[in-house]
Amino acid sequence: MKKFLFIFRHSTDPKSRPSPEEMQALGGQWYAWMLDRLAAVPADRVPARYPGWHAVIGELQFRLGQYVAAAEAWQEALRWTTSRADHEFLSRRMDACHCAQ
Repeated sequence: MKKFLFIFRHSTDPKSRPSPEEMQALGGQWYAWMLDRLAAVPADRVPARYPGWHAVIGELQFRLGQYVAAAEAWQEALRWTTSRADHEFLSRRMDACHCAQ
């Protein structure tokens, strides 16, 4: 299995920092890029019965405003999770998804 490391570094120069609007746009671009990469994974390579996979997909979709798709991904994660804490967390995320629609 390949492992990846994401390193974020920002400049100490206050003039080089993006505005909140630019940060929002950059975040949206990153979420879209990441979701595109995850969508490219063949179905037979997706970990079977792994709720974390579906939770991550749901979170990315939620942040991109794809609320219906996010709720479906979180519902699938709920189907496979065995942890009470995960179940409660995913239920709260689904509630947030329904409120945002």
